[in-house]
Amino acid sequence: MARFKSKRNALKAAVKKEVNLPIKLPDNKIGATLGKKRRLPLAKYISESFTEIKKVTWPNRKETFKLTFAVIIFTTIFTLFMMIADFGIGNVVERVLL
Repeated sequence: MARFKSKRNALKAAVKKEVNLPIKLPDNKIGATLGKKRRLPLAKYISESFTEIKKVTWPNRKETFKLTFAVIIFTTIFTLFMMIADFGIGNVVERVLL
């Protein structure tokens, strides 16, 4: 028990003792930005866009045909649905309001 108290007292003394350690200061933001190459936002956007395009996996000819065909079918079905809905709503509005 005495050994435990002596260690505790030594620890308290070490904590109370002022220690001068080197403190790492944050980098000066102004100096950091002045040293960097400045880009216009548009130039940065274009540069990053090309970098992202290089990462893309493009579909092959067969996949492209299938996806294009699916878009054409979906567009046709959606167009027919909208034509029917427009015709129906137009008739209802004409009969109710006119």
